[in-house]
Amino acid sequence: MSSEFDTSLPSIRLLQRYVKEKAAIDLRLNDGSTLSGTLLWIDPLFLCVFDASEKNVLVRREAIATIAPQS
Repeated sequence: MSSEFDTSLPSIRLLQRYVKEKAAIDLRLNDGSTLSGTLLWIDPLFLCVFDASEKNVLVRREAIATIAPQS
């Protein structure tokens, strides 16, 4: 796995925009569970989500099925 992002990919640019805008998101994980919160940062292995209980939650990128902005 590369240690850098390919910012030419639309998915990476969208995640970067969510971070910049402090967007509220919903994550659906591969096990069917969901996590909601604000996307704080992304790296090649993890996302950090600030959840409703005001905790930083690290989520391995491989565990994520979908990411959507909250409506």
